[in-house]
Parts: sequence; structure tokens; C-alpha cells
Amino acid sequence: MCADSDYITLHLPLLDSTKNLFDAERLSTMKPSARIINVARGGIINESDLSNALNNDVIAGAAIDVFENEPLDANSPLVSTKNILLTPHLGASTYEASEGVSFGICRQIRDFILDDKLSNPINMPITDMAQLKQIGPFLDLAEMLGKIQMQLADSPIKSVSVECFGSIDDSKPIALSFLIGMFHDMTDNRINFVNAAIIAEERRISFSHSLNTELVSFSNLIVAHVTTENGTIEVAGSVFGDQYPRIVDIMGYEVDVRPE
Repeated sequence: MCADSDYITLHLPLLDSTKNLFDAERLSTMKPSARIINVARGGIINESDLSNALNNDVIAGAAIDVFENEPLDANSPLVSTKNILLTPHLGASTYEASEGVSFGICRQIRDFILDDKLSNPINMPITDMAQLKQIGPFLDLAEMLGKIQMQLADSPIKSVSVECFGSIDDSKPIALSFLIGMFHDMTDNRINFVNAAIIAEERRISFSHSLNTELVSFSNLIVAHVTTENGTIEVAGSVFGDQYPRIVDIMGYEVDVRPE
């Protein structure tokens, strides 16, 4: 490809396998009339080798928007290299790119307002709002269990484990809801799905969650274990009829309590 191309443009991530991908050896395989463009990541082209290739007419020209160290140092050999166009990492600052981002934001806001749909979230355990509403009773129950556990704990919490049985398909949002309840009165920060696990980590509380296929006497069951300096506290709850939460176990004692 290098030997036949008039223009080579790079659009790939910087990995161990792509670092210095275009070094002196690869640049020497290009046509003397060829030009290379990098709008991907700095480090894919060896900057010193590129400078030598251009100054010695190995290739005809280059346009570089990304650099190994940004902003580009005034003493970089690229600054004084001939037949090169340098731009300060503004490849995404075109009219077309700005228009695309604007349309994307408007579309996501429209989808959320009209269809309760979250598009492309990077830190939410559930992106489908319909699914979030469907498991709402389980989330409410888990949060209540967290509040109960916090009242039962009489020493600093070391670890939290949430185990889900039966018809529950995803344990992560359930476990995060438990943390939200547990931290409710522990901090003045607003606790939510995004920061609950982070706050647990900051407080050095080990946190885990899992699904268990073992048969239980409930159609669904959430079991939470909180380990403190003085031992482990267990509470459990189940959602009856897909909408009625019940506390069914507190510290090994079977109960049937509808939380208010």
C-alpha cells in the first residue's frame, strides 16, 4: 500500500502495535511524490524520522494535527521541517464536526424527553429506561435493605456483598441501589448510580455483586451481607407480585415486613 499510494491518512488508535508504525523504514517505502496525513494520535509516526524523510525528499509532504507531546514544543524538529503543515490538534474543530455533535446532543435530549431513552451513557448500569422502570421495585427494595443494614452496623463497614436469586437478570443496578441506601445518611454528597461504587472505594469498602442460580423459596430474592469489624450482618428481601417489596430475613431471623 505504501509503495502505491499518493496520499496516506492515518485513522487508528495509539497502541503498542501502532506506536512508531511509520518509522524511517516504512516512510522509505513511500513514493517520493507521496504525502502523509495524521489526524489520529501522536506517536503513530516517528516524528524524528518524519522530519528526516521530508528534509531529505524521501516523501513530498506531510500534514500533522497530533503529536507525541502536546502542545508541540518549539524545539521540536518538526517546527523547522520543510514541506509540512502543522495544526494544534483541532481536527475535530471543523464545521461538519461541530454540526454533527450539535445534532447528536439534540437527538439524545429528544429521545430522553419523548421516549425515556438514554443514548450512549458511559457510566450508567442500565441504558434502557423502560428496563429501569421495570426493575424499579427491586431497586427500591435494595435501597431499603441498604438503609436497614446501615442502622444495624455498629462498627466501620469493611465489605459489602449483594447476591441476587430467581427472576432478577442483572445484579449490578440492584447492588448500586443497595449502596445508595446504605450511604444515604453517611455523607452529604448526593449518592446515585454513577458515584455509589466510587464512594465505596474511597471509603475502602470492598464491594461485590453476583447472580446465583440456586433454587430458593422465593421467585426472586436479594441477599445482602455487610461485614464490619464486629462480624457479618445479613438482610434479605423479595418483591411479591412484581411490585410489593418485603423484608424476609434480618440477621438469620425469618420475617415478613413490608417496608414503609
